[in-house]
Amino acid sequence: MKRVIYFLFISFFFGCNYNKDVKDNKVFNKSYKKQISSEDIDKNEIEYFDDSTRLYSNFKYGISFKETRGWEIDYGVGQYDIYRSSQKDSAYTFSINVIEVNVDPDEDMDIHKFVDIVGIEAYNSQLTNTMSKIANTEVIGLSSQKIYLRNYPAMRVVFSRNVKEGNDEIIFTNIFYQLMRKNFTITCGFSAPQFFYEKNKQDLNDIFRNIQLLNINKP
Repeated sequence: MKRVIYFLFISFFFGCNYNKDVKDNKVFNKSYKKQISSEDIDKNEIEYFDDSTRLYSNFKYGISFKETRGWEIDYGVGQYDIYRSSQKDSAYTFSINVIEVNVDPDEDMDIHKFVDIVGIEAYNSQLTNTMSKIANTEVIGLSSQKIYLRNYPAMRVVFSRNVKEGNDEIIFTNIFYQLMRKNFTITCGFSAPQFFYEKNKQDLNDIFRNIQLLNINKP
């Protein structure tokens, strides 16, 4: 059962990143934004933003991010986004989103174990296929590798997107760090035009250094 649930999750994952809601599906819990709007949770008790240090902390999901580049900060447009910072002039975007699945939190599975179950090729193929369904988007050269984020198992996914608008085309570089904790999956993603990314690769890769994993608040 656990295996089925997590495979169902990954089939929806990237679509949710791009503001597609998962409707009428009992496998998935309400999004963070819906939990707040329906007053299932009190945002003030589990989320904090320090305006002076620009440090965002979410204690429900045990993650924080410190914005150090002076980018604009909001909560993103996707139903599953919990944080977003962006630099409009360069089309840079960093976001954090979370999807909760309806399983017993005691059935903990880290993402390395999940990838071992489905296989790295199936994992990459599923992400590529789902991303390719997004309108006007061509996914190029998706690859992933097992890493550790703050000593926690994670996957680093890199791919390019060929985005077409009218007669124009622009290639974006996308990098995601994805991890599973309890009954939810966190994805921290960065996107930039490829020519900007290649010019500032080291500096832009360092954005992930500003992520911290926190203790998770008990329900």
